[in-house]
Amino acid sequence: MSFREITNNPRTADYPFLLIQIHLKGDKGEGKMAAFTQIRYDKKKNVMEIENYGTEPVRLNNITVEKK
Repeated sequence: MSFREITNNPRTADYPFLLIQIHLKGDKGEGKMAAFTQIRYDKKKNVMEIENYGTEPVRLNNITVEKK
């Protein structure tokens, strides 16, 4: 991270995570992506909590599997 980015205190400094969820059916699929999101683990509920994931994710459409 550059000095300028650190001094401006962006979300990337507080939440340096990228979460991607992909569902594949054969060679095609779709998914969601949440960048710079707060992720917490709730020990009582035994679940991962993601800030605003239900309302703000980036939709990933037409995902294809590349075979080499």
